[in-house]
Amino acid sequence: MLATGSSDSDRAQAQMMEQVAGSSRLIEELMTEISEELFVESAVSFVADNDTADSGAAAAVVRSVVSVRLEQLDATFLATLDAYIRGAAEKGASDVADVLRLVREEVLRGLSQRLPAEMQLLDAALKAPSSSAREAVLKQYALLSEEQLAAALAAKINDEVLADTEPVSTSTPGGKQRLHCLASDFERAISQVIGDMELMITVPDRVLLLRLVLLREQVLQLLLEEPRSSSSDASGGAGAKAAFRQPFTQLQAVPKSCVVFLQRLVAISSPEERQLLLRHALTDDVERLPGAGQLGPDATQRERQRAEAEAPQDWVRPGRFMLTVAALQAELLETGSEVAADFAAPKEAVLKRLESVRRDALAVLQRLDEAALEAAAEGQPFLP
Repeated sequence: MLATGSSDSDRAQAQMMEQVAGSSRLIEELMTEISEELFVESAVSFVADNDTADSGAAAAVVRSVVSVRLEQLDATFLATLDAYIRGAAEKGASDVADVLRLVREEVLRGLSQRLPAEMQLLDAALKAPSSSAREAVLKQYALLSEEQLAAALAAKINDEVLADTEPVSTSTPGGKQRLHCLASDFERAISQVIGDMELMITVPDRVLLLRLVLLREQVLQLLLEEPRSSSSDASGGAGAKAAFRQPFTQLQAVPKSCVVFLQRLVAISSPEERQLLLRHALTDDVERLPGAGQLGPDATQRERQRAEAEAPQDWVRPGRFMLTVAALQAELLETGSEVAADFAAPKEAVLKRLESVRRDALAVLQRLDEAALEAAAEGQPFLP
């Protein structure tokens, strides 16, 4: 068994080295082609006695050369390219390093444009400089019906045909990207990313997670407003209930840790105290079920490994917390009982307090997001 494992490892390592060597050859070929193209551009400019160099000439050449090679890239290309960039910078070859960085930017742009529309829109929304700008992007591209999506895609194609000879803007959301998608599909894509992050033992980027949760709340608001904004929906009440339930299908079961934490919050009348607790819980792993993850001194290695693997599900994390609030609101709205069983209190009072807690959490998320954006604008790190 050990020999087999070693053999498999050797084969995997040999395959990886072969891929790295292939990426190196491809980078050399790209640089040769780019150098030749830039030489021709310079010669033409010299013959035409044009002393004013086109600042976008190098980027245009790189874009042209890279675009026909995207299909040849594998998983090792970017890592190999980064090594080339570091090597050029260390040797003082800043001009070569600059061209390699242009290659990297163009590769990332080309790959991102091949992503599904939902992921391209997610990338554009996360790059928005403010919450209001993000909301504007969502309202433009996250559409509420198949009819709106079909019309937007037809208009996009028509615009691209008419402006096919115009330079493509890479700074404006859109460009050659396909950002239009259904808001419901977009919400599911965000939820998948949030869910994957929250199942990790340690959240790798807490600021990104908080921003994703806030972004999903903005999308959900668009979805929940759909019945009210549609005058053709004659069954307003039923439509509203369906729209309220639909976005929360990702939550397979209401986490007990989130319910227990909500019970504490609902019992607190002070918004300031609730927001202090929320900030503490949403920015770090500090809230969980009493006794969760605790093992006895005689626990086996297998039991310890299982407890470690299940630990991420015990914590109150922002994505599942917001979904828990919404799921409990929906459940209480549909129940015929006048008492909220989980809270041992009148249903209407609990509904009102749950909405207050939801707004408190949104306020906390928005303040953290604004602080992170300000820190990024100043080039400073931000730790929530």
